[in-house]
Amino acid sequence: DAVQQGVLEAGVGAPTSKKMAASQTELIASIAQELRQPLSSILGYTDLLLGESVGILGALQRKFLERVRNSTERMNTLIDNLIRIAELDQGGYSATRKAVDLSAVMDDAIGQLRTQLQEKRIALRVDLPPQLPEINTDRDALQQILYHLLQNADAATPAEGSITLRAFMDSQSELGEFVLIQVSDTGGGIPEEDLPRVFSRVYRA
Repeated sequence: DAVQQGVLEAGVGAPTSKKMAASQTELIASIAQELRQPLSSILGYTDLLLGESVGILGALQRKFLERVRNSTERMNTLIDNLIRIAELDQGGYSATRKAVDLSAVMDDAIGQLRTQLQEKRIALRVDLPPQLPEINTDRDALQQILYHLLQNADAATPAEGSITLRAFMDSQSELGEFVLIQVSDTGGGIPEEDLPRVFSRVYRA
């Protein structure tokens, strides 16, 4: 099984070889804001149709509209990612830490991918201890990490495969106690020669 595993530590970011100029950051922010308005309209009208306030939907029509909505929400997530990358390059992103319920964050991340997993008939197994402590972290950043790990697993897993999401307490002398999160899948895994490049910004196997 291909295993994607991470210890989520505060204040640790991926190194970048080049930083964007301030003008590039402003351009990205401007484009993102321009994109938000039509996407909001698409979401609004889609919700109106799904609510059947302007007519009853057939099963197939509802299915297609739900796909439109999911894709639009995905576009919003990509826009947020662009803005966050620009902020990180300029040193302007500041984590907002607070007590976070990890189970709720996992539920939200899974919910974003539920439709894709159902369409590929992928079984998602969640393995959690009876009780997990609250963790002090940036909730949005943690949910984004979980979403991307699950999305990568979905992309790598063939139809009717399976994905496992696990979380458990662990400890190391240099770290103390921490929550370890693992995402594993039944895809082909990452070729050994590609492993050194996994965390490159633009690398895709």
